[in-house]
Amino acid sequence: MANIEALASIKFTDNNGNENTFTKGDSVICCLKDKTRYKGILAFIGQYQDNDGTEPFNVICIDTSKSKMSYSSEIVKFTDIDYICKNPLSDIRKVTMSKDWQDRKTSL
Repeated sequence: MANIEALASIKFTDNNGNENTFTKGDSVICCLKDKTRYKGILAFIGQYQDNDGTEPFNVICIDTSKSKMSYSSEIVKFTDIDYICKNPLSDIRKVTMSKDWQDRKTSL
Protein backbone atom coordinates (compact mmCIF):
# COMPACT_ATOMS: atom_id res chain seq x y z
CA MET A 1 0.00 0.00 0.00
CA ALA A 2 2.99 2.32 -0.33
CA ASN A 3 1.58 3.76 -3.55
CA ILE A 4 -1.77 4.94 -2.14
CA GLU A 5 -2.35 8.31 -0.47
CA ALA A 6 -5.42 8.67 1.76
CA LEU A 7 -7.83 11.55 1.31
CA ALA A 8 -10.49 12.65 3.81
CA SER A 9 -13.56 12.71 1.55
CA ILE A 10 -14.78 13.10 -2.01
CA LYS A 11 -17.31 15.54 -3.43
CA PHE A 12 -19.52 14.64 -6.37
CA THR A 13 -21.65 17.13 -8.29
CA ASP A 14 -24.41 15.59 -10.43
CA ASN A 15 -25.86 16.98 -13.67
CA ASN A 16 -28.44 19.03 -11.71
CA GLY A 17 -25.73 20.81 -9.72
CA ASN A 18 -26.41 18.93 -6.47
CA GLU A 19 -23.21 18.42 -4.50
CA ASN A 20 -22.79 15.35 -2.29
CA THR A 21 -19.89 14.57 0.04
CA PHE A 22 -18.84 10.99 0.76
CA THR A 23 -16.54 9.74 3.49
CA LYS A 24 -15.18 6.36 4.50
CA GLY A 25 -17.95 4.14 5.88
CA ASP A 26 -20.78 5.56 3.77
CA SER A 27 -23.06 3.06 2.06
CA VAL A 28 -23.02 3.99 -1.64
CA ILE A 29 -24.32 3.05 -5.07
CA CYS A 30 -21.69 3.77 -7.73
CA CYS A 31 -22.52 3.72 -11.45
CA LEU A 32 -19.65 3.70 -13.95
CA LYS A 33 -19.56 5.06 -17.49
CA ASP A 34 -19.58 1.50 -18.90
CA LYS A 35 -22.97 0.91 -17.12
CA THR A 36 -21.43 -1.24 -14.35
CA ARG A 37 -22.99 -0.65 -10.93
CA TYR A 38 -21.53 -1.40 -7.50
CA LYS A 39 -23.35 -1.28 -4.15
CA GLY A 40 -21.39 -1.38 -0.92
CA ILE A 41 -19.51 0.46 1.78
CA LEU A 42 -16.93 3.09 0.87
CA ALA A 43 -13.86 1.45 2.36
CA PHE A 44 -11.05 3.71 1.14
CA ILE A 45 -10.45 7.02 -0.66
CA GLY A 46 -6.99 7.70 -1.98
CA GLN A 47 -4.49 7.92 -4.81
CA TYR A 48 -2.99 4.97 -6.64
CA GLN A 49 0.14 4.86 -8.77
CA ASP A 50 0.81 1.87 -11.05
CA ASN A 51 4.60 2.31 -11.22
CA ASP A 52 7.10 4.76 -9.77
CA GLY A 53 7.36 6.65 -13.07
CA THR A 54 3.63 7.10 -13.70
CA GLU A 55 1.23 9.79 -12.55
CA PRO A 56 -0.99 8.86 -9.58
CA PHE A 57 -4.76 8.84 -10.03
CA ASN A 58 -7.58 9.17 -7.52
CA VAL A 59 -9.50 6.01 -6.60
CA ILE A 60 -12.13 4.72 -4.22
CA CYS A 61 -12.46 1.20 -2.85
CA ILE A 62 -16.00 -0.13 -2.43
CA ASP A 63 -16.50 -3.11 -0.12
CA THR A 64 -19.04 -5.22 -2.04
CA SER A 65 -19.01 -8.19 0.37
CA LYS A 66 -22.30 -10.05 0.69
CA SER A 67 -21.46 -11.85 3.94
CA LYS A 68 -18.96 -11.88 6.77
CA MET A 69 -17.49 -15.15 5.53
CA SER A 70 -16.02 -13.73 2.31
CA TYR A 71 -14.58 -10.35 1.32
CA SER A 72 -14.86 -8.69 -2.06
CA SER A 73 -14.14 -5.15 -3.14
CA GLU A 74 -13.81 -3.01 -6.24
CA ILE A 75 -11.24 -0.30 -6.96
CA VAL A 76 -12.78 2.50 -9.05
CA LYS A 77 -11.00 5.48 -10.64
CA PHE A 78 -12.67 8.86 -10.16
CA THR A 79 -12.61 9.36 -13.93
CA ASP A 80 -14.67 6.18 -14.47
CA ILE A 81 -17.51 7.28 -12.17
CA ASP A 82 -20.67 8.41 -13.97
CA TYR A 83 -22.85 8.78 -10.85
CA ILE A 84 -22.49 8.05 -7.15
CA CYS A 85 -25.04 8.45 -4.36
CA LYS A 86 -25.65 7.31 -0.81
CA ASN A 87 -27.73 4.16 -0.54
CA PRO A 88 -31.04 5.27 1.02
CA LEU A 89 -31.94 1.72 2.06
CA SER A 90 -28.79 1.20 4.12
CA ASP A 91 -30.17 3.12 7.11
CA ILE A 92 -33.14 0.76 7.51
CA ARG A 93 -30.98 -1.75 9.40
CA LYS A 94 -29.85 0.94 11.85
CA VAL A 95 -33.37 1.68 13.14
CA THR A 96 -33.72 0.39 16.67
CA MET A 97 -36.87 -1.48 17.60
CA SER A 98 -38.53 -1.43 20.97
CA LYS A 99 -38.51 -4.57 23.10
CA ASP A 100 -42.28 -4.98 22.51
CA TRP A 101 -41.81 -4.85 18.76
CA GLN A 102 -38.94 -7.37 18.84
CA ASP A 103 -41.01 -9.80 20.94
CA ARG A 104 -43.97 -9.57 18.60
CA LYS A 105 -44.83 -12.83 16.85
CA THR A 106 -45.24 -12.83 13.11
CA SER A 107 -48.38 -14.44 11.79
CA LEU A 108 -48.52 -15.83 8.27
